[in-house]
Amino acid sequence: MKYSGIVRFIIIFMLLPVAFTPVKGGEDLTVNAIFYETDLRDAIHELSIQTGINIISDQTVSGVITVDLKDVPLEKALAMILSSGGFTFRKIDDYYLVGLADPRNVSFSELSELEVIQLKNITVKEVFNLLPSFLSNYVKGEREGNILTINAAPKDLQRIKEFIRQIDIPRRQVEIRLLVTEVDSKKVSELGIAFLQFESGENVDRSIVYSGRDRLLSIETDFYGYLLTQLKLMEEKQQASIEANPYILVSDGGLPDFL
Repeated sequence: MKYSGIVRFIIIFMLLPVAFTPVKGGEDLTVNAIFYETDLRDAIHELSIQTGINIISDQTVSGVITVDLKDVPLEKALAMILSSGGFTFRKIDDYYLVGLADPRNVSFSELSELEVIQLKNITVKEVFNLLPSFLSNYVKGEREGNILTINAAPKDLQRIKEFIRQIDIPRRQVEIRLLVTEVDSKKVSELGIAFLQFESGENVDRSIVYSGRDRLLSIETDFYGYLLTQLKLMEEKQQASIEANPYILVSDGGLPDFL
């Protein structure tokens, strides 16, 4: 009987729940350090020791840093000490990799993120023409197409995406109407230059209309209708001949579409 108590004790012990303390991520940990003209690799090593998080520097990391950190979150501290040298970091599983986010760096694929973007209103060529040169190395695509790939460090990736969002917008179009006609020279002399003058005073009925759906900016005025009417009357009297009456859609920054 003296062994039964021991057996019961062991059984009860094995049924007790085991509590685990979760390991904090880098965003939850803070650091305190004063670095004065400190080697950058040594500063990174100190952050790793304080937080218990592995922070690996690749072969590009070098330089010195001076900074005072007081209860600063780990990722903010990394951003602060790395920014002056153009370095970046990326969290991979349970550790951080630090290095230069340059396509020529062997660690670039680990430091960067890849994203494919389909443009809606502009071409890849237009993105290259407007994108700052220091970001263009991270963007690739067929220049006349509308699909591009971005392979950059997270902060540069977001910067490029925001830039594209600002320029990839619908373009306004202006409708320009044309009248191609032949008029009898005697009739032109009779009417004089006033026949082709446009009155810009308040008495001229005109309006400007923009359609968001069609992205079309049109200027409506009674001058065009008046001129067309006069030409048709002259055409009936064989004093003029209207050869064509097309209109042109002109896009901002593009070539006109003749319709």
